Amino acid sequence: MTRLQNERCFAPHWKGVYQMSHKYVYLFSEGNGKMRELLGGKGANLAEMTNIGLPVPQGFTITTEACTQYYKDDHQINADIQAEIMQYVEKLEEMTGRTYSRIHIVGGGSNAGYLNELTAKATKKEIHAGPGEATAIGNITAQMLKAKEFKTIEEARTTIHESFGIKVYKA
Repeated sequence: MTRLQNERCFAPHWKGVYQMSHKYVYLFSEGNGKMRELLGGKGANLAEMTNIGLPVPQGFTITTEACTQYYKDDHQINADIQAEIMQYVEKLEEMTGRTYSRIHIVGGGSNAGYLNELTAKATKKEIHAGPGEATAIGNITAQMLKAKEFKTIEEARTTIHESFGIKVYKA
């Protein structure tokens, strides 16, 4: 795997040997800020924010190992990773008491069009990919929600959709 492919996974793991954990998905509450190489920068930061009690919506991170495996498997999401992603989608739905028709992919992973297309097919859910600069936009949105600039998370999402190039992948 080339360094460029690794960068597409958004993990700085080209610096060393990679150990597979065989756990490809982590709830934000399962990770922490020290897991950058496994969860990527945004995943580790969301986990850390969750752990310190900031109001982060429920979610999960697909690991850099899953991305690496995707490249090893000739740009396919293998059955084990698909099954684990679906388990976590179902777990989120159970935790929140809601059924989700779509999944939001933000940050660098939102630029991986083919992977987003495969994720839509694998999960049978619509994928909303973007914005790429999710950390800054997420921080601003969280502050605006707290300040009641937006009445609901849905209003915030609508504004983001209208303001940035969000791409939708149909299931």
